[in-house]
Amino acid sequence: MADLTDYIIKKGGKSFAERKFNDVDNLVLCYLVYYDFTGIVPGFRKDRSGSISLHDAMKRYFAVHGLSQKNVVPGILRGAGRSRRFGDCRLSAFISPVIAKRRTQFAGIHFNLGNHLHYVAFRGIDSSLFGWKEAFQMSYKVTKAQRHAAAYLRAVIRMTVKRDPEALFMVGGHSKGGNLAVFASSVCEEKYRRRIVQVYSNDGPGISLSRSLHERYEQIRHMVRKIVPEYSVFGMIFEKDLPSLIVKSSAKGINQHEPMSWLVDDDHFITADRNIKSSVRLKRAINRWVRRIRPEDRKVFVAELFEAIEDVGRRSQEEAVGRMKRMRMVLSQTGPVTRRTLLRLLWAYWG
Repeated sequence: MADLTDYIIKKGGKSFAERKFNDVDNLVLCYLVYYDFTGIVPGFRKDRSGSISLHDAMKRYFAVHGLSQKNVVPGILRGAGRSRRFGDCRLSAFISPVIAKRRTQFAGIHFNLGNHLHYVAFRGIDSSLFGWKEAFQMSYKVTKAQRHAAAYLRAVIRMTVKRDPEALFMVGGHSKGGNLAVFASSVCEEKYRRRIVQVYSNDGPGISLSRSLHERYEQIRHMVRKIVPEYSVFGMIFEKDLPSLIVKSSAKGINQHEPMSWLVDDDHFITADRNIKSSVRLKRAINRWVRRIRPEDRKVFVAELFEAIEDVGRRSQEEAVGRMKRMRMVLSQTGPVTRRTLLRLLWAYWG
C-alpha cells in the first residue's frame, strides 16, 4: 500500500506542466508547511518577499535541523526536494508565530508552482496545547489564527499579483489548517477571491459561526474540496456539507487523521464509499451540542475543559489526547454542564 512518500518517489519525475496538479499533490504541500523553515524560507519584507527553491530549502533544513524536528517525516521533505515535480517550486512568505501569551498557533507558506499557479498552505494543529484549544474555540468565535490566515492570504495574493498579473491560487491545509484555508478564502475581498480557483480542506473542521460568515462561505462553496479519511473526527465537526472525497487509511481510529496514513494508488487516493459509523455518530453528537448550546455556554465548556487539562499537567497534544485513562482527573475538575457534555461526546466516540 502506497503513501505520500511512495507517491513522491514514483510520480515525482514529471513536472506540473507534464502531469496536472492533483489531490495528492495538495496533501504533500500541506504536509510541507509542518516543517520549521524559520530562517530558511524568506518571510515578508515590507510587502516584498524573496524566495528559495524547495530543493535548496531542503538542503538548508537538514543542515540546520538534521532529524531533530518531531512530528514530521524527513522522507517527505527529502523526497520532494530531490524530485523534479516539487524540487523547483519556489517557497516564500513563511510565517510561524506561536505566541504563548496571545494563546495562538499559526503558520503559513506560499508555493510558486510555475505557469502562473500558486498554492498557499496553512499548518494544522501542532503539539501546543493552545493549538488544540484554539480549534475548539472555533465553535463560538473567530479566532486569532483565523484572522492571521485571512490577513496572510490577502497579503500573499496582493504581493504575488504585482509580480505575476496572471497569478491564480489554490489554498489549503490539513487539520485546523483546512479550516483556516476555507475561512480565509471566504472573507477575502472580491478582487482577491476571484484569483482563487480551488480551496482544499484535508480533514479540517467546518465553520460554525454567524449567518453572515455562512453567506460569505456560499460564495466559495463550489471551490471547496473536502477530503477526509474513513474515520474522521476532527474533520467532521461543525461540518454540514458531505465530504468531496473519503480516503482509505492504513491507521485505525483517530490515528487516521495523520496524513501519512492516507493510501495512494498511482496519482490518486484510494477511496471509500462512506465514513465509519462510529465517526459519524461522533460528528452528530458534536454538531448537536453546537446547535443546542449557546455560544457563551460553549465558551465556558472550552475554558473549563482546558483549564482542567492544564491543571493535571498536560502540556502537549500527545498528553492531552493520548492518555485517556487520566480523563477522570479532568472530569473531576469541571462543572456539571461541561462534564455532561464531554461524557456524551466520549460515549459517542467509544459507543
